[in-house]
Amino acid sequence: PSHALREHIRVNRLSPDNPLFAYRHDATDDVIPLTKNVFLSRLNEIWAAAGMQRITAHCFRIGGTTALLRAGVDPQVVRVAGRWRSDSFLRYWRAIDDII
Repeated sequence: PSHALREHIRVNRLSPDNPLFAYRHDATDDVIPLTKNVFLSRLNEIWAAAGMQRITAHCFRIGGTTALLRAGVDPQVVRVAGRWRSDSFLRYWRAIDDII
């Protein structure tokens, strides 16, 4: 991951003042901060070309929650990290048997 991050910074010629997740516009060479919509659109383009189903941002939230819980992170820490206002995130556990 550190090599990929260094390469991203090099290729996009990012300075310390630029957002970390930014890229150069092809036509204008402006630095553009990566948005959720652009990120998801690009991923869905790639996955559609590979015959995979479309995803939403909520899938990442559920996946991140599940990964943290499976790693043994305290559920209340997961709740705060995911900005869950209630314990409703508990219903999204995908691998409850592994977590327990």
